[in-house]
Amino acid sequence: DLRHTMNAMAEGEHDIEIPHTMTNDAVGDMARTLEAFNTSLALTQSLQDKQDAAEKEIAAQQADREAFSTQRRVVDEIGQGLERLAKGDLTRGIESPATNPFPEDYEALRQSYNIVLEEMTRTFDDMHHAVDAVENGANEMYQASDDLAKRAENQAATPKKAKARPANR
Repeated sequence: DLRHTMNAMAEGEHDIEIPHTMTNDAVGDMARTLEAFNTSLALTQSLQDKQDAAEKEIAAQQADREAFSTQRRVVDEIGQGLERLAKGDLTRGIESPATNPFPEDYEALRQSYNIVLEEMTRTFDDMHHAVDAVENGANEMYQASDDLAKRAENQAATPKKAKARPANR
């Protein structure tokens, strides 16, 4: 009976009743020692399970802190980029240096921001060129109308010569 019980304990069973603990002979002494050993093993396993659970909890908390830190960095960098954009600074996108790359899970967001920034820069450049073209056209029209007005003024100030008409015969 004790051998069967010891084999079961060796296989990890700790919720097992130890036989012969009530006898007052050498078998009873071995059974009580085995019972104490089993209780110790069960307690050790319980403590190991608690330690494993605590380590998992610590790892989960660490992962949460890292995720929060990553999200904080993303929010900070996107926020700073938007502040620059609000102030009209279209010169600096969000970087991802090799020494401190942008978090991989948010890389698409960084790239999208930078693409929007490039498109806005291109649009403003196109608008600037269009405004320059309109301004140049307006200046040319002003110059042409000013020239026309001066010619008209000069012609009005110059005495008109009578055109010679051929006589009718």
